[in-house]
Amino acid sequence: MPDLVAQIDGHITQISGDGGYDSHDNYQLLADQSIHAVIPPRRDACIAQHGNSSAPPIARDEVVRAMSQEISAQLLKQAEEAVKTGIQVDVLKYKSAA
Repeated sequence: MPDLVAQIDGHITQISGDGGYDSHDNYQLLADQSIHAVIPPRRDACIAQHGNSSAPPIARDEVVRAMSQEISAQLLKQAEEAVKTGIQVDVLKYKSAA
């Protein structure tokens, strides 16, 4: 990514890319130049700096945290729906057996 950014003349406000550009180095390069990164984290993305650190937050870590929370919320919703469906099926089995 450094070579790509260097080729652009003028002020860059945002760079978008796919997960292939997801790295701490690329996020840091863009942050150093005040460029907003729109790069989805890879599936196996890990946080470099934990939230209880006194250092300023790292932009990529914030993206990974947000994605993780969104996925957790989706999984919880799916589990709740599965439980509701399972309970409804059990009730229907009981009623039809009676």
